[in-house]
Amino acid sequence: MKKYRFLLALILFSGIALHAEEDFVIFRLVRHGQPGMRGTVFTPEQKAAWIGLGLTPLGVKQAQMTGEFLKKEGRNYKVIASPQERASETADIICGILGTTFTLDKDLREVGNAIRETLPKLRGRFKHIDPKENMTLTEEQAKGFKESVKDMGLRGKGVIMKLVQSGEKGPFLLVSHGAFMNATIFTLTGKRAAPWNCGMTELKVFKDGKAQIVKAAFPEVLPADMITDNLSTFSNDPWHAKFLPCKAERPKDLSFLNREFEFLREKKNSSWKRSKSCRLSTKEGLVTLKGAASSKEAATLTSPRFPADLAGKYTVVIEAKGSGKGFIRVQGGGSHCKTAMELTPEKKEYTLEAAPHKTYKIHQIIFGVEPSGTLSISSFKILPQKASSGR
Repeated sequence: MKKYRFLLALILFSGIALHAEEDFVIFRLVRHGQPGMRGTVFTPEQKAAWIGLGLTPLGVKQAQMTGEFLKKEGRNYKVIASPQERASETADIICGILGTTFTLDKDLREVGNAIRETLPKLRGRFKHIDPKENMTLTEEQAKGFKESVKDMGLRGKGVIMKLVQSGEKGPFLLVSHGAFMNATIFTLTGKRAAPWNCGMTELKVFKDGKAQIVKAAFPEVLPADMITDNLSTFSNDPWHAKFLPCKAERPKDLSFLNREFEFLREKKNSSWKRSKSCRLSTKEGLVTLKGAASSKEAATLTSPRFPADLAGKYTVVIEAKGSGKGFIRVQGGGSHCKTAMELTPEKKEYTLEAAPHKTYKIHQIIFGVEPSGTLSISSFKILPQKASSGR
């Protein structure tokens, strides 16, 4: 008899534990459609319709297709949006298709951004805001504030956990911003998701604060020619995993880095990026880095990330001159993967050997010079080595 009671208790306990494990809420996070920025051309009528920064015609189509996709899924989402116009407009289009309304949450805003949109102005433009919505703004929210990425992620987690603890079953559709989504997802799961415009990530969030990524990206929502942000920046970081739906061909060797350095020399758009403390100039075939004497940080020029396995063991070779102390470093190549340079007015050749690390498979090449120094590079190349040995 005792044995049967024990088994019954065990079954009951297992059932409770299983129920507890299933006690979660589904959240679908959606980034806004393509906003009117980066040189996008609008008609005067379209500009007059802006509250501040609305969607481009392509952004409207992205939101419409996202709404149609969500409608086919058949879930009854509770939709909440950032009041910043590009997110509110995206939510309004989606809700028009779903036949529902959305509420606003100021804590879904992008990092530290000012909220310029008052509720009366939003109501004047968007038809699908919940009639019971009563958003008000503090002076700080209206002006914006400085905020770290970590704090933004904690803010996003706070929004989600408040909904989880409210007892509402969801599922919830949160329409927000790219950096906000990335920081919030990382805070909850320890993993990153960098969404394109109208990109989505689905989370399963438990009451104890733990969360799981159900699906990191939904490339099936939009055709490849309508996916923006990642396609427009693909040439800057073509090997990065966040470009999941991008069908453009990845470079097969590191000649891409040489080409992009030549673009820099020719004053064209280049994926090589300077640091904030670096004054960069290109004259007479020289790429010159100058450090700011008032800065404590070195002036640097950094390549896009690339998979080291693509090159195997390789050597970075530059011809350079200048003043002060400089360096060549490979980020991800191990702590000793650095060449120090005592720069002189005469041009010299400097080299650095690198190879795939046991742990770090993604590399970046960095040139730098101390704050008061000058580094002028006249040539740059990467030479693959016959031996391919890891460190």
